[in-house]
Order: sequence, then structure tokens, then C-alpha cells
Amino acid sequence: MSLLKRRPSGLNLLFPDLSVCSVCKSTHILFKRTQPPKPYSFGYDTVDEFGTQSFHNEQSDANNVKKGSYGYRDAHGIYRRVNYVADHNGFRATIDSNEPETTSGRSANAVFNSKPLAAPVAARPAAAPFDARPAAAPFAARPAAAPFAARPAAAPFDARPAAAQFAARQSCRTCRELPTHARIRAIVQALRSWFSWAR
Repeated sequence: MSLLKRRPSGLNLLFPDLSVCSVCKSTHILFKRTQPPKPYSFGYDTVDEFGTQSFHNEQSDANNVKKGSYGYRDAHGIYRRVNYVADHNGFRATIDSNEPETTSGRSANAVFNSKPLAAPVAARPAAAPFDARPAAAPFAARPAAAPFAARPAAAPFDARPAAAQFAARQSCRTCRELPTHARIRAIVQALRSWFSWAR
């Protein structure tokens, strides 16, 4: 065998089985890993805002046998319940229902039991939403209001600073007491101070 007489090289030292594996036929070996059974149990049961109840519960034992049931019942009384077993014989179910237009029957792994709806169930009226506000007191007519009294008109708005407003009022008051030429001079000074502020 020429493969065994070869001198070892750097690659053969790192991967000594590569040369042997290239000659060998590729084979796949499958290993079946089995996990030990882990028993569990769960379930829920809810009712929604329309009155429909839905539920599911399941249990698993040390032999990995699962048993459970699930289903619903609506506000009209129509229901479906599925009881099942899953073990080494497969999945088997028994279905009980009173749904309209269903018939009893049997298949390989399921039994269907149909029962007629006992009596037409009147739909429940939807509940009114809760209102946390207190109820209003009964309406009582109020006495007629007093007649409206008009307020005196407010003084017009003046956007000038307070000092300019005061000076203008003072100059007008003194204008009445001064002779005509002095009045004109006081008015001109007031206007100059107002225009100097407005610039």
C-alpha cells in the first residue's frame, strides 16, 4: 500500500485520517436519540366580551400518553367539545357538538356525536358599556335671569408707554388753562413726544 509507505508531510501530521478517508466509502449512521418522558399539565378557560367560552386542557404522564380536551360554547348555546388521547396507538378523538347541520359519524380515529340544539336560545342583549359618571339630576326649569345691564364702554386702548400717556393727559389738561398760542405749543410738544416714541 502506497498510502502507508509515504513519508509524513505537514498536512498528514495535522490531518492523518484524510488520506485514509478518501479511500473509504462514505457511510451515514443515524442515531435515534430518545428523550425521557417529561410529564406536564396545562389548561385555560376564557370567556370573551360576546359571551363565548373557549377552553383547552392537556396532561401527559410518565409513559408519554397525552390526554386532553378543547372546545367552545357560544352565547347562543352552540358548543363543540373534543376529547382526545395521543399514545403509542396514535391520535384518537371523540367530538361532541350540537352545531346546526351536523350528523353523527365515525372515521378511523374519530367519533363524532351530534345532538340537536335543545331549544332556540334567544341571544342575550349586549351589555351596555359601564359609565362611571353619576346620573344627571332631573331637569328643573330655572327662574328667568335678571335683565342684562350694559356695561359702560371701556376706554380705548393706548399702546404708548405709561409715561407718554401721562404726559399727553397732563398737556391736554394744561392746554385748557393756557392762552391759545401756549395751547398750540403744548399740543405740538405732546405730539413730538408721541412721535418720538412711535419711531
